[in-house]
Amino acid sequence: MTTLSKSQLRNLARNTLNRVPAEERKSRSAMLVHNLSQYIKSRFPNARHIASFSALPYEPDLSLLHNLLPDKQLCYPLVKDEEDMHFHLVTEPTTLKEGSFKILEPNPQVHPPVDPDVLDLILVPGLAFDLRGNRLGHGAGYYDRFLSLIPTIPSIGVTYGSQLLPEVPTEPHDHAMAYLASDRGVIPI
Repeated sequence: MTTLSKSQLRNLARNTLNRVPAEERKSRSAMLVHNLSQYIKSRFPNARHIASFSALPYEPDLSLLHNLLPDKQLCYPLVKDEEDMHFHLVTEPTTLKEGSFKILEPNPQVHPPVDPDVLDLILVPGLAFDLRGNRLGHGAGYYDRFLSLIPTIPSIGVTYGSQLLPEVPTEPHDHAMAYLASDRGVIPI
């Protein structure tokens, strides 16, 4: 069997995700958010600050988490100066604005920054994951750098079940997830 490079696997994963019809993505996102919210309520009832994310068009849409987890404070990432990613408290997802990479992101004038140590849980997007929690991101390293700042905070990889692969190539700086959430359920690693 030929092993694909990270770059080749990223292209394959993006192409696969882009072929999923919008209605199917919406349905799978709703199931994923339901699974994730139930798991957070049962496994992390005391988690107050949760790092979430705004989805690219082909990624799971987590915006319904605001409705399903009303007692949680959801925080969204903002990329600064090409290197750093910081999270900001967002009480209403409709106040996000389009920013880098055409992703909805917080406005620092409206959404207060959150110290990484305040986070109780971090939801991490990815193009693909394997069942050991290894993640294939977009290649910019934002999440790996951020996760290195908060190694004890539980991380949940968020993806569609179809993007769970037998193996994802890793490098020493990559951070594995503690849990994986998909439209098929949530599993601890």
